[in-house]
Amino acid sequence: MRQTTAAVLRPPDPPDLPTSGDASPPVPGIRPWVLRLFFLSGLSGILFQVLWTRIFTYLLGGTTQSVSAVITAFMLGLGVGSYFFGRLVDGRARRPLVLYGLLELGVALSGLVAFYAFQHIESLYAVLYTRAPHATIKWLVFLIAFVFISIPATLIGGTLPAIVRHAVTHAEGVKSALGRLYAINSLGSSAGAILMLGLVWGIGYESSYHVALLLNSGTGLAALVMARREPRVEATEARYPHPVPLPEGEGSSGERAGERVVAGGASARVLLPAFALSGFCALAYEVIWFRTLDFLLLGKLATFACVLAVYLLGISLGSLVLSRWSPPGQSELLLFILFELILGLLGLVTLPLLSLISSLGQRPLTIATAFLLLFGMTLLLGGLFPLAGKLYAGPLRLLGRTVGNLYSANTLGSVLGSFLAGFVLIPWLGTSHTLLLTAGLNLLIAVGVAGLALRPLPMRQVAVAVGLAVVGVTGWFSGDWLTRFYERAGLRPGFHIIAQSEGSLQPVLVAEDAHGERVLMGGPFQSGETVPARRQTQRLQAHLPMLVHPAPRRVLEIGYGVGELARTLQLYQPELLHIAELDEHMIPMAEQYFEALNEKASRRPNVRVDVMDGRHFLKMSPDTYDVIMSDSMILASEGSLRLYTEEHFREARRHLSPGGVVLAWLPLNAGTTKALVILKTFQQVFPQSLLWLPLGLNTQEAFLIGFRDEAHIDWEAWHEKFERVARTDLEGFGWGDPAVFFASFRAGPERLAEIASRVPLINRDMNPVLDFLPQDPPREIASTVERLVAYDPGFIFEHLRAAPANQEALVGLRASVQRIHEADQHFLRGVAALDGFGARPPAEVLENAEALTADFLRALDLYPAHPAAAVWTGQVMGLAARVDPPLEPGRTRTLLEAAIRYNPTDLAATEALARLALQNGEQDEARKYLARIRALAPYSRLATEIP
Repeated sequence: MRQTTAAVLRPPDPPDLPTSGDASPPVPGIRPWVLRLFFLSGLSGILFQVLWTRIFTYLLGGTTQSVSAVITAFMLGLGVGSYFFGRLVDGRARRPLVLYGLLELGVALSGLVAFYAFQHIESLYAVLYTRAPHATIKWLVFLIAFVFISIPATLIGGTLPAIVRHAVTHAEGVKSALGRLYAINSLGSSAGAILMLGLVWGIGYESSYHVALLLNSGTGLAALVMARREPRVEATEARYPHPVPLPEGEGSSGERAGERVVAGGASARVLLPAFALSGFCALAYEVIWFRTLDFLLLGKLATFACVLAVYLLGISLGSLVLSRWSPPGQSELLLFILFELILGLLGLVTLPLLSLISSLGQRPLTIATAFLLLFGMTLLLGGLFPLAGKLYAGPLRLLGRTVGNLYSANTLGSVLGSFLAGFVLIPWLGTSHTLLLTAGLNLLIAVGVAGLALRPLPMRQVAVAVGLAVVGVTGWFSGDWLTRFYERAGLRPGFHIIAQSEGSLQPVLVAEDAHGERVLMGGPFQSGETVPARRQTQRLQAHLPMLVHPAPRRVLEIGYGVGELARTLQLYQPELLHIAELDEHMIPMAEQYFEALNEKASRRPNVRVDVMDGRHFLKMSPDTYDVIMSDSMILASEGSLRLYTEEHFREARRHLSPGGVVLAWLPLNAGTTKALVILKTFQQVFPQSLLWLPLGLNTQEAFLIGFRDEAHIDWEAWHEKFERVARTDLEGFGWGDPAVFFASFRAGPERLAEIASRVPLINRDMNPVLDFLPQDPPREIASTVERLVAYDPGFIFEHLRAAPANQEALVGLRASVQRIHEADQHFLRGVAALDGFGARPPAEVLENAEALTADFLRALDLYPAHPAAAVWTGQVMGLAARVDPPLEPGRTRTLLEAAIRYNPTDLAATEALARLALQNGEQDEARKYLARIRALAPYSRLATEIP
């Protein structure tokens, strides 16, 4: 008869087994309440983990190292706590419920200390920055996390063996009790992950943290009250029916020979390492899933909450099911091996399956598939704990110790999985190969346990497993599935990845379309691109503060992007351009693939680069600057949202030299509500502010300029810099007229204070309302732009300081600004007419071009150099390049020439004219258009393919 479970794992039952009645039963009525308390314990525990992560990110910088440091310290504390308190709870006079209550109260007290310690460690920042090598700062950050988080985490880790020791009184119920307790705790954690979103939105991080403290305090006090009904239980000599050998040194030296636990048993040699490696895989998968799903969910807070909730829910249900049910005829050992095998196979099919599903273009279907895969894997991970508990459980009198051993081994593996995946494996091997390694490790666990513990080996099942593994590995290597997934989940249609670099923070991607347009991605978020509209924003954003400040010598730029911002800043030849860039891979990738835009600005001698979170840098650096600004980052990523809190603006103000200015990008297209909250937050810190809203290729991107002192502009200094630097750089985008610059000021300090007074919300570190505000409809955004443009820009002359000799020049400037303001109103009516016409075929738009451009032409009649009216008129004419079937060549050429006359940045029209010239053999005309194309889009395929 075939024996599937090795005798070394569980010896045959001896004839003189003690019965379950040998153990003292718990007091009736306690156990249901204890389970409810353990649910709350899981809920508060995950709240602590999430909130520690978020608070630590705000205080010490938004890097993956910071997040990994918190998770590593948390998991390590859990392992140490379960190991130490598992031994303590098996003492001679056991009061496990008392210990549990004291542990929960200790968590509340130490958690409170940790929270306020985080709030008062800013004095360390300057010391770290000035005295510690930059390469060691992330390790010092880890040390700080470990010190302040490990103590409450250690106490949390001790709650499991304590509650298990109280609840498990029947030896034959170990598997069921472990499964139910693990399930109820994980279910509480899953609920906490979802509750966290509501709590943070409703009351902020700080109040949510105190909710977690209250939950722990209430749980601890309730446990102590119920413990008064629990009799003191002296340690018994009752043994678990199957005395599996424990690791060497686990038994008491005073045990009688017949009861001594055999050292070095095969189960200890096999099961504990296997379960530790399983924990490694579980946390490595979690890190990989966070990174992958971020491309689908587009927001780290949502990603973190959703992945964590599904992860913990799957573990909870898997643990609960396996604690109550086992497939008939299957031993626990065989199930353990099978689960590890299936986990490895699911790991192998994850990327190919997600890549194939994402190619269908249905994002909801891809998200659903991803969560189904995640849920399936976590069900198996949850089932492993009761299986391992049943296989490893030792004498009942040592139950706390054995549970502590098991849990601490798994947690130690989890610590290594989180730490190595985040810090080492992904940066060195990449996400794809890290996932392959993790899946292979699951398969190796299955093979190792089967080879060492199953006698004889079930050859048929082994052959099937090997066959499936071969198929999975073959499918894995049949394509670059991760790149395909990135392209389909994170890029616009038509773009393909031409380069990528993976670090611990995020993948940095460079993508290109068939025309040669390039985009730089930091994870799922765009960091820059080569289209003229984005390039105009970058240049205007750089010129604005450098023109407003009378003599900018020291400049701080947070975020490098594609580098055109830094290149533009360098035109003013500052003494110091200090760049704080979060991702160490961003600048090298930008300067390799976008050199035509940045001219390798970071390598100039007056540039200093710190690879560091911008907020973290400001907290640590003692330096001051004349101009502080951040790159225009999309308001969706966690890193960009942290640059719009009141605390960050106050840090920036603290680092300004006398007369200094701070520039904040205000993307109205992200939503009116969000923009108004940013405005209110900024105005709280910089009451002397100006709002600048340029109209051009993009009409929904504004800028806030905050002045450390009085809001004023030195006309002579402004004019000198504009003529020397800005005019030449901006003429190609239609911004070579000083009047257009001043007409774009829409509101001053008084108007901004009035607008801010009507906004009820402020974005703060501990109450980040921007994370949760919805996207406003396009009509609401357009209405906001219309209201801002309707304000009379004449107020700006109250803030313009000029010598008496130049007052006459300001009179002419004022008249031009007023005409531009009137032209702006006609322009916005034209935009509304185009929007009302709707998305029609290009031929139909051209048929109605006269009516659709009438308001634009009226604006140009009022002020011929009005850039926005000219650009939008040109865009309508430029549709001739997209008419299918094409128009008659002569008419097409006439319309396209008119298009680039109005809008010199119309790349499509310029390329079409270049092709027409080449077809007609007009080489000189073609070269003229090609030169313009190279200036607008340096990587255009047409410009690079034709010499």
